[in-house]
Amino acid sequence: MTRSQPGLAELLAAQEGVITRRQAGECGLTRDAIGYRIRPGGPWRRLLPGTFLTVTGQPTTEQLDMAALLYAGPGTILTGLAALRVMDLPGAAGAPARAPATREVLLPATRRRRSVGYVRIIRTTRMPGQVIRIGRRRYALPDRALADAVRGMTELREARALTAGAVQRGIVSVDLLRLELDRGQKAGSAVLRRVLAEMAEEGRSPMVTAPGARHRTSPR
Repeated sequence: MTRSQPGLAELLAAQEGVITRRQAGECGLTRDAIGYRIRPGGPWRRLLPGTFLTVTGQPTTEQLDMAALLYAGPGTILTGLAALRVMDLPGAAGAPARAPATREVLLPATRRRRSVGYVRIIRTTRMPGQVIRIGRRRYALPDRALADAVRGMTELREARALTAGAVQRGIVSVDLLRLELDRGQKAGSAVLRRVLAEMAEEGRSPMVTAPGARHRTSPR
């Protein structure tokens, strides 16, 4: 059963003005109607394959996050720097964190989706059981998000600054990061292991705290 046009408006409101081709069809738009909207100079613009922004102007950070999840598919989760940004983690110099150029998205290992544009797909057998939800956007919890972010880093100084900032603000604890390292993939973990070892040596390891206490978490 297809949705009516009011259903389309409701969906766009819930998804911050972003929609997939399939969703548009389910809302009653024909192939020609979709094609007309995404024509050069039309009211819609393509953000990712089969994923469109339906409002004018440059996409916001939130719309880019939403589009990344819609492209990756149901149940997928943003991780890495994109997830840390919504936790108000400052940048290395103490300034507000900027939106990352790349969105890392967790995808169940049994499913196939290729990285494209600004989206990097991470296929995993360890999909988080809990997430931070902001509207229809889903983000990994701090320990997983930070570990995934640092796995993609090559600069030790950058990894130190990011990890220390998260720990010092109580967003995540060293103990939870160690646990995530033990459970997670070994590839790319050397930098974070070194950072945590340095922090332990300097006596900065805090007690375990509840990460992201001000954020509501809920099962995926």
